[in-house]
This record gives sequence, C-alpha cells and structure tokens, in this order.
Amino acid sequence: MGGATGAHALSIQSQAGEHYTDVSAGLGTESTDLYSALNWAYNDNDGDVKGLAIGLIIPSGTINISGGGKVLYLSPQKCG
Repeated sequence: MGGATGAHALSIQSQAGEHYTDVSAGLGTESTDLYSALNWAYNDNDGDVKGLAIGLIIPSGTINISGGGKVLYLSPQKCG
C-alpha cells in the first residue's frame, strides 16, 4: 500500500491604486492535484467582489487537464 504527497505553494498577489484594491491568494494553483483560490477586489465607485475557487488539476502526458468552479459574491456600491 502506498501513498503520494505533494508540496503546495501558497501564492499571494495584491494591487492597489488611487480608487481600487485587489488581493488574491491561491494554494496549489501551480501544481497538479487539488487547488483553491480566494480573491477580494474593491473599487471606490463600483463596490467590491469576493470570490472562492476550487478545482483539480490532473496531468495527462504533456498537458494538464483542469476542472473546477468559482463562486463570486458581488456587493455593488449604492447609487445616490
């Protein structure tokens, strides 16, 4: 009986400007196996967006096959 383990790197990215902020983090997005990612973006004029993605990357010869899903929560800025 055997098992396999793999290393999963954590990636964090951020961007900021005068009227917006964007932050995202991913675990396992650059390797084969399960992956997950979170993101949050805010804009002074448009409100914010939050997201969660999960999926699976399977190696197949010289290519990787990926499948998954993403859920977004939109919170638009109220006008007026």
